[in-house]
Amino acid sequence: MQPALLEVRDLTLSFLTPAGPISILRGVDLTISEGEIVGLVGESGSGKSLTCLSLLRLLGERARLGGRISFLGRDIGALAEHELVALRGREIAMIVQEPQSALNPVQTVGRQLVEAIGLSAANGGARGHDRAEQLLRDVGLPDPKARLSAYPHELSGGQAQRVLIAMMLARGPKLLLADEPTTALDVTVQAQILALLRRLRRDHGMAILLVTHDLGVVAETCDRVAVMYCGRIVESGPVGAIFRAPRHPYTVGLLGARPRIDHRVAKLVAMDGVVPDPRDLPPGCSFAPRCQRASARCAQVPPWQVDAVDRGFACHHPVGGDATP
Repeated sequence: MQPALLEVRDLTLSFLTPAGPISILRGVDLTISEGEIVGLVGESGSGKSLTCLSLLRLLGERARLGGRISFLGRDIGALAEHELVALRGREIAMIVQEPQSALNPVQTVGRQLVEAIGLSAANGGARGHDRAEQLLRDVGLPDPKARLSAYPHELSGGQAQRVLIAMMLARGPKLLLADEPTTALDVTVQAQILALLRRLRRDHGMAILLVTHDLGVVAETCDRVAVMYCGRIVESGPVGAIFRAPRHPYTVGLLGARPRIDHRVAKLVAMDGVVPDPRDLPPGCSFAPRCQRASARCAQVPPWQVDAVDRGFACHHPVGGDATP
């Protein structure tokens, strides 16, 4: 593995409510190396998007973060607000599922790009305009010169996502948080955006945390994958190893429910039950009520176990052999 760019240790997140605090993230550990693409997968409600927002401390005043988030050796939790402002976009950038909502509807694409570059009309002039056009060309947007005068509502979803990626590239960040960047796009455009992300890694050495529910995207794009359930990482490791021989029953369920193109099945295998409400989590292993391998031991939180280099899981009854009591 390359040197660690981001290290998250025992990350917790809760929100204060009139009924008391609600725990969302519960001891998340995550490492991303320089130039690596890591997939973060799990059902809706698992805590994937809130993990991304936690890394940038974009959570609001009712949020309470615990644990440590270290980026290039700096403790993000200890940074002052002005230091966070300098970090966001310049060193860690984020793109979201609905790009239209992230763009200013009353400003042209060109003006927003020039602002992202860090120039104004007064001090940037033609230099900022030329740089903005080049950024749009770099992300493969057709007719980039004409797009500079377009407004966000005049763009398709795929075009808007490319504009967001261009704005992110303007600052040259080392880490990109991509939160479901292709979910709202059709299959052809999705493939183009994923190819663009891989090219960013190749050409710029950028590390990427790719949040997705699509295991096909993970298989095609990522080096490693972390599987999240109810605010915990329950399994992580190299994509090939996890897909070939998953150890956690939840990972097995996710893989069993995905469509396959290499062989036909009569119907997909769905997991029983749903993700529990964070206000009413079962004791111990949160997946136990849905797990056919559960036992009385699962009333205790399973410890993290490492069964190979850079691969681990948290389960009392892992697939492929029981753990040591």
